[in-house]
Amino acid sequence: MAFDMAGIAVSAGSACHAGVARPSDIVMAMGRSEEAALGVLRVSLGHATTRADIDAFLAALPVAIRAGAALDGVSHARNQRNEER
Repeated sequence: MAFDMAGIAVSAGSACHAGVARPSDIVMAMGRSEEAALGVLRVSLGHATTRADIDAFLAALPVAIRAGAALDGVSHARNQRNEER
């Protein structure tokens, strides 16, 4: 969402698996854990990609990482509360 708000289109998986909420088979085949595979971010560059595009991505990256970590913390806390019930 943070990238989208910055006008940057990225994906958590391959284009052929858009909308699928499961770890990438390719990343798993590379020996990564399911948790690590779920954290993969696909970034595509092309002939029309400019230095300004890359700079915008690099500026948005720390914001997106912080937002993701905050959401992960909320999810983790919610899971702990549910386990305690």
